[in-house]
Amino acid sequence: MDSGATKREILEKNLEKRLQDPKIEPLISLPLDVLEDITYGFSTERELGRGLSGVVYKVYDHSSFTPILN
Repeated sequence: MDSGATKREILEKNLEKRLQDPKIEPLISLPLDVLEDITYGFSTERELGRGLSGVVYKVYDHSSFTPILN
């Protein structure tokens, strides 16, 4: 990664790699600011459903504009 990359850019690139590699274990957590960004501030308009484990949101990967379901 370019030495001029921000911490956020490095995190996003690593997250993208993890999401695309089926052999990598799922992530346990993401920083709150990243979650707020990809869920548009936890918007109720982006909710797909609710359950015992929490709310499921439709989110977007802003780097490629690819929908990601979490």
